[in-house]
Amino acid sequence: LDGFVLLDLAGDAGPTGAKLCEVFAGVDAVVHCAAWPGPSATPPPAVVASGRSCPDFGIGLEDTSPSGLLRDNVMMTACLCEAAVAAGVRRVVFSSSAFAIGWSHVGPTAQGFIPASLPIDEKHAPRPFESYGLSKAMGEAVLETAARTALHTSFVSLRFPNVIKGEKWDSMPWPAPTADKPLPMLMWAYAHEDDVVEAHVNAVTLGDVASKSGHHETYIIAAPDTRFAAPTMELLDVCVGKGVVDASLPGRASILSSAKAIQRLGVRPRSWAGTAQPGCSLHPIKGNAAVLAARADPNLEHFSLDGFKLDSGLSLGPGATLAYRVYGAPPDESAGRGLILHPTSFD
Repeated sequence: LDGFVLLDLAGDAGPTGAKLCEVFAGVDAVVHCAAWPGPSATPPPAVVASGRSCPDFGIGLEDTSPSGLLRDNVMMTACLCEAAVAAGVRRVVFSSSAFAIGWSHVGPTAQGFIPASLPIDEKHAPRPFESYGLSKAMGEAVLETAARTALHTSFVSLRFPNVIKGEKWDSMPWPAPTADKPLPMLMWAYAHEDDVVEAHVNAVTLGDVASKSGHHETYIIAAPDTRFAAPTMELLDVCVGKGVVDASLPGRASILSSAKAIQRLGVRPRSWAGTAQPGCSLHPIKGNAAVLAARADPNLEHFSLDGFKLDSGLSLGPGATLAYRVYGAPPDESAGRGLILHPTSFD
């Protein structure tokens, strides 16, 4: 908090890069989450022409053009990556997305993603169908390129599907998709917000286990099952066709494999069903007072940071507030006149 810098990462690369180098001086690790957080609401032109776009994806889409989204996301990642390497940062962690693998505005059809085999792991090459997935695939390529020349910096990309917040956990299971009401296959997968946060923390704090200097590692972070009650193989038969995908998945097993993350990052994604799946264990909610307060009260909008001690030794005053799900100061005019901190959302 005492080092907060407001910067337009999508602005002029020259001044932005110079400022980032200054900010990153002496920094051990950088976690890059600044980006358009989801696909554009505008499908590719051929999908628009076909009229096959899914009517409801279950997630919010971004009100920006596909080309603008691509430009901003890739430029921000490239600028930040260059500055981090130049400043000698030890570890760069990139919030990528499983959507890079092949999310699309249509279900599993000729214009949508149909994998050759399941489950999908990190060896599966990205095959984007729209600009958001492309921007994440290109962001990973930026890190991969930097790793070839970086001697003292290591890189980690985290591919996670749609993130489910704690207060929406009870919304599952979802109604199963059908041939008449399809859903992009990568929307079958999901991840709990706490598991995604834990993956980012571990990607920073773990040493060579996560990634070695001059290397770039990717990890998939996904729940061990789908968000549906129906068996996965039955869904494949109904939505894709019997025998189209080479797969033999037990029960409600996910189409994404988190085996690498479980082994190397120590992250064990949880299931909405409330029971441990193979390779997955349920774990208690962790966090500081603000986190626990937000989880205990889904309607919480503001949390006072009065007395919060900064690394500099100074403490925040009564005007400092942490805002959840809303923007701006609390309605009580006696508070919120100072710092208003708005956490990044994975929605």
